[in-house]
Amino acid sequence: LADFLSQELSGIAYQAYTDVLNPSSGIQAQLPVLLAEFHLQSEQDIEQYFLLLKSLPAYFNKILLIENEKKTSGTLPARTTLQKVICQCESFLQKDGCKMIQSCFTKQVQKQFSQDAAALSRQHNKYLQNYLIPAYQKLITGLTSLLPYAPSDGALAAYANGRQYYTYLFHKKTGSSESVEHWQRKLRKRLNEAEKTLLNCAASEPSAFRTCEDYQRKYASPETILHTLQQKMQKDFPACSSTTYQLHSVDPCLEEYLSPAFYLTPPIDDRKSNAIYINHSPKYSHSSLFNTLAHEAYPGHLYQNCYMREQKMPLLRYLLDYPGYTEGYATYAEIYSYRYTGASKTETCILQNNAIATHCLYALCDIGIHYQHWSKNELSAFLTAHGVQGSQNANRIYESVVDSPGSYLPYTIGYLQIEDLRQNFDSDKEFHTYLLNMGPTSFEILGKYR
Repeated sequence: LADFLSQELSGIAYQAYTDVLNPSSGIQAQLPVLLAEFHLQSEQDIEQYFLLLKSLPAYFNKILLIENEKKTSGTLPARTTLQKVICQCESFLQKDGCKMIQSCFTKQVQKQFSQDAAALSRQHNKYLQNYLIPAYQKLITGLTSLLPYAPSDGALAAYANGRQYYTYLFHKKTGSSESVEHWQRKLRKRLNEAEKTLLNCAASEPSAFRTCEDYQRKYASPETILHTLQQKMQKDFPACSSTTYQLHSVDPCLEEYLSPAFYLTPPIDDRKSNAIYINHSPKYSHSSLFNTLAHEAYPGHLYQNCYMREQKMPLLRYLLDYPGYTEGYATYAEIYSYRYTGASKTETCILQNNAIATHCLYALCDIGIHYQHWSKNELSAFLTAHGVQGSQNANRIYESVVDSPGSYLPYTIGYLQIEDLRQNFDSDKEFHTYLLNMGPTSFEILGKYR
């Protein structure tokens, strides 16, 4: 707790840089799913939910006040980032994103309050029309008015004190006390090691690069993948009895902006209500759902959260945000899970090192853009040197990094710190038990108890 509060206090000086809206994880992107997943078990839940809907216009007004203060302080996000947020809000309204929220609400009240279901559904629809939709409309109008004042260069290094803010953000997101420069050197070294391993695999068994993706066709459905992961992880991870879940599809109006899949942490008093959302957007049609679900479900986020619940830790622990641990662990689980695919040893090595190289590449791009202030040309040259060709790819990566500063750091640097910790244990299961028993915290604290 002292560690977490100290970290929070150190960020007070950078309030003007806080990232409330961004295309991938901003409130405008998350809110529809959070409303759809609001649990309605009692009349009090219904009352709270309606009050929440009623408060949305005022809440969005406060967001716009923050963005207008950023205009004054010169810390507005990049124009391209604001444009994406505006387009996302417009898409939600134009594609009637309220239908998903309506459907989820109706199913719940029909099950829990059958006699009043029709009246509650009518009231719900009225609240969506009177509060949710106008809130999004006003956000669109307000952000559009700010576009002329948004900078064309969204790299944090371009802002006054932006490098100092990035340093704070770096430590907060990674859980590491080491400097940005230290990690930049380590990332380059780990990237080179992964690339060298891939080259050795290409020299010894080139056909494995053609066959290593074949495992994807072995698993016809998400349910099959999740069952396989649950079964195969048992020998390597400590037992956890309460890992039930429900599978949902991302609503079409949100497909363009949300991840290939994601896990929603359940209410603190209802640990069985775990939800996994799968995005069926065509742009993810070539993504591997196997390792994505390993990251989000087993042995990743869902399993880690359920295991933590069974340890009966103080409830306060669930409020402390340590993304370096949580995303680093889920990335570790994802990379570890390649051994469960049925791929050969060489194929598994290729898949794991390709994932490590990709993560290191993105983290280095994040540091390069936001800390060293790389231009698009400098980014393109770096990517080309590591096999990523084309200005279109460079532009896409540049905008993605600018949209959400530091977002790649917890996955990569968290993973590398967990990889380092593993060296202190004799077996995987012993290590996993230690790591999971500790729960989310900084790596400095984890190191003291290894």
